[in-house]
Amino acid sequence: GGDAPANDSADDPTDPAAPADPADPDADADDADADADAPDADDEAELETQSDEPILDLYTGLYYTLTKNKATVVGYDPSRIRSWVRIMDLDYEVVAIADGVFEDCTRLEWVDLPKGVDIGEKAFHNCTSLTTVTFEETVGTIGASAFEGCTALESIALPDGVTSIPATMFSGCSSLSDVTLPNSLRTIGERAFFNCAALEGITLPDKLTAIGNYAFCGSGLLSIDIPDSVTSISEYAFTECY
Repeated sequence: GGDAPANDSADDPTDPAAPADPADPDADADDADADADAPDADDEAELETQSDEPILDLYTGLYYTLTKNKATVVGYDPSRIRSWVRIMDLDYEVVAIADGVFEDCTRLEWVDLPKGVDIGEKAFHNCTSLTTVTFEETVGTIGASAFEGCTALESIALPDGVTSIPATMFSGCSSLSDVTLPNSLRTIGERAFFNCAALEGITLPDKLTAIGNYAFCGSGLLSIDIPDSVTSISEYAFTECY
């Protein structure tokens, strides 16, 4: 029941909790320096939307880099990746999937791609369990071999706006039997459907102009109608179809 010890910190000029003397010019200078160093609201917003180091999304297991509220998928955590991936906009717009991000990811079975996303070269190369790919309305650029070697993929419907199927995009997709091409398509690259043995038929759009080397070589095509718009069919485009 004794008296509490007195707290003399307010009178101790060396105590860090003691208030600064408002008349002290050094204190004013320190405050000014602190204000100059403090980031303003715009700087904080910039920091939150810019990251050169990959950031892990714990829910999807995907790594992103951020630039001005736009995200690029650059990798994944094998311990967190599911059999499906829905790449979706959260606090940022997903604009691209980098080259080779999911290459050889044999666990991946299904992927849902956001509107307008760019797909890098070999982005899904050799995803041998991938059966379903869905596009949300449109897609940006597509790199060569994006789905090459996806041996379980049975069907694909490319959205309107795609003007070119790049080289080897579906090469070696041996189960691919149902392909829907958009009216916007102009060119089919070399080996685009090379060794797609299950592909027995395909409808080419009326505005198609060119079919590349070995485009359908080794496919299962039984017959095909070539639209009048096609002005170039390269060598071996339909060789060894059976």
